[in-house]
Amino acid sequence: MLKTCPTGAIHFGTKKEMLELAEQRVAKLKARGYEHAGVYNPEGVGGTHVMYVLHHADQPELYHGLPKDPKIDTSVSLWKGALKPLAAAGFIATFAGVDFPLHRYWPE
Repeated sequence: MLKTCPTGAIHFGTKKEMLELAEQRVAKLKARGYEHAGVYNPEGVGGTHVMYVLHHADQPELYHGLPKDPKIDTSVSLWKGALKPLAAAGFIATFAGVDFPLHRYWPE
């Protein structure tokens, strides 16, 4: 596990602590003349596990192809929403369909 970073580029902490640190960095960049500096933490996907402080937060695609306005794919939303409970019910029904005949025709 990484414990230190000699350049001070990598930090670890709670999300709140990291957002505070990122906002401090953004304030420093804006003081140095980067008026479009900001934190890349898109809400369209519920945030990310990595926060980026960008010089040009209005153009995130300049930074290794970060999407400007990312969205969660419809199939993922559907799976996490309606289909997951239906899949669980299908699994239980299948298990019951296999288990019932075993106990009916081959009792202990």
